[in-house]
Amino acid sequence: MEHEELGEEELCEESLKHPLFEKLFTEEQKKKIILMLLERRIIRMEMRISRMEKMIELKKKAIGDVKQIIEMIKQGK
Repeated sequence: MEHEELGEEELCEESLKHPLFEKLFTEEQKKKIILMLLERRIIRMEMRISRMEKMIELKKKAIGDVKQIIEMIKQGK
């Protein structure tokens, strides 16, 4: 999924460099488009961070579970 996001992001950036972008849009429209793309980038980054935080929590829980198992083995249960 992240690869798709990167591809979309690169495609948008390439579109901004296209000569038609300069001709088709006014300066105000260009600013709005760029702001929209930047806001979308922020949202994607926040979503990525959220997924990473969830993964970290799962890994912390897994570490706790393994430590519990180690203790149970040490106690002979």
